[in-house]
Amino acid sequence: MTANASSADQQACMAAGMDDHLGKPIDIEKMVAAILRHTGRTNAEPAAMVHVEPQISVVESTEMIYQRFGGNHQLIRNVLDSFGTEHAKELARLQEQITRGSAAGAAAVLHAIKGSSGTMGARALSQLAGELEQRLRDANEASAAQLLADGSWLETLHGILVESDKLLRAAFELPSSKPSLANVHSSALSKAQWCEALRDILQLLQAGNMQAMERSEALQTLTPQEFRARFDLFVEQVKSLDFAASLLTGQELLSSV
Repeated sequence: MTANASSADQQACMAAGMDDHLGKPIDIEKMVAAILRHTGRTNAEPAAMVHVEPQISVVESTEMIYQRFGGNHQLIRNVLDSFGTEHAKELARLQEQITRGSAAGAAAVLHAIKGSSGTMGARALSQLAGELEQRLRDANEASAAQLLADGSWLETLHGILVESDKLLRAAFELPSSKPSLANVHSSALSKAQWCEALRDILQLLQAGNMQAMERSEALQTLTPQEFRARFDLFVEQVKSLDFAASLLTGQELLSSV
């Protein structure tokens, strides 16, 4: 299961010996079918890998979004209620990485935006974030620096976010809002509060508890500025399920405070 969902990515996974491929954003029906197929509860053959051409619509149809959320209207509304604000926070984090000149940090934030916006059905936002992420990962140092210096694409992402949020809210009957890029900054915890939260996450990691992933992502926007770069690395290690490396990084972070 991966956000690398192109036909080339699918073919590479199968060539490497994997049994199947599920791309994000997650389609509930496809995921259930894959689980049933690989647990021997159905004789269905693996679906053929089909190249899907990019769509020009800003957001997906409500039917596709309903399918992804298992038809749960209230769940969609709950997630959508914070969609604009949370993604504006992500764009603020992206702006911080650009200011630092960190191509790797910017690519990590773009990867998160690609996955979460795609799950919510914000097709154009997810597609552009994915394209920018790939460009940063493929670029050499000089090209990456040049791309980071061009701030126009950050404003483009923000414009698509505002339009996506408006369209999705209208589709699911929520009051309109206008996510602001300039004014979104989460209040960081005090060092003592932050350290306590990190210790709790490290205990979850030691126990192999997957809640560590959700807790670490939630703590990301509350991290004091001086620890943000190293904590971003920690979160990426947790999300990649490299618990051993993330434990080491987290312990080093605590000892440096």
